Amino acid sequence: MGFAPKGLASLPVDLLESFCIFAGSAPVGAKRLARLSQTCGWMRSAAASPAIVAKVALECGAPQGVDTLPQLDVHQTLGKLEGNHVEFHSAYLSILPSSQERLQQFVIMMARHPRVTVQADAHARGDSIEKDEKEERAVFQTSCWRGDGVAGLLLAHGLHEDRVVSTAWGNVIPDAMPGVNLFFALDGIVFPARRHGSAAPPPQPPVSRE
Repeated sequence: MGFAPKGLASLPVDLLESFCIFAGSAPVGAKRLARLSQTCGWMRSAAASPAIVAKVALECGAPQGVDTLPQLDVHQTLGKLEGNHVEFHSAYLSILPSSQERLQQFVIMMARHPRVTVQADAHARGDSIEKDEKEERAVFQTSCWRGDGVAGLLLAHGLHEDRVVSTAWGNVIPDAMPGVNLFFALDGIVFPARRHGSAAPPPQPPVSRE
C-alpha cells in the first residue's frame, strides 16, 4: 500500500466522507476514514480524477469548473461558515465577534491550501441616497478602513501579504450589504462567484502595510 497524494490526508473528514459515499462505500468512523485517506487505493484514484471530483462538486452546488479536492474544500468551507461576509458594529470599525471567528476559520482553510488568495471587497453603506462630495468621501474612507482592518487581521494570523488584497467600494454598489465580502480564488475559480458584474471600484489610496 502506498500513501495518498500530498495534502489529501489533511482535508476535512466530511469532505473525504463524501467520496466514500460517492464511491459506494459503507459509512465508516472518522478515525478509520482518516486511515483510509492514506491507504485506500480508490481514494488515491479519486483525488487524481478531475471527473470524479467534478461530479461530487456538482452535487454540492460548487461553481462550474471545480474539479480538484482543494477547490471543493474551499467551497464546502464557505458553506459550513454560512457565507463570506464580515460584519461590523453599525457605524463603527470594529468587527463583530461572530465574524472574527469566521475569519479565523478562513485562515485555517487558507493554511491548508497555500495557493488560495483572498480579495476583501469593502462596502460602507447599502443605500442609494444621493450624497454630497464630503459625504461620499466619508463613505469611501469608511470602506477603506474596514477593508484594511480585515486584511490586517488576516495578515496578523500569518497569511503572506501577497495572498491578501483589499478593495474599497464606498457606495458604488447601492444594494451591497455594509461590511466586507471575501472572495477566495484558487486555480482560476472564485468562491463565491461575484455578482456585481462590470462595476468598477473607485481609485484606491496607496497601500500601506506598516
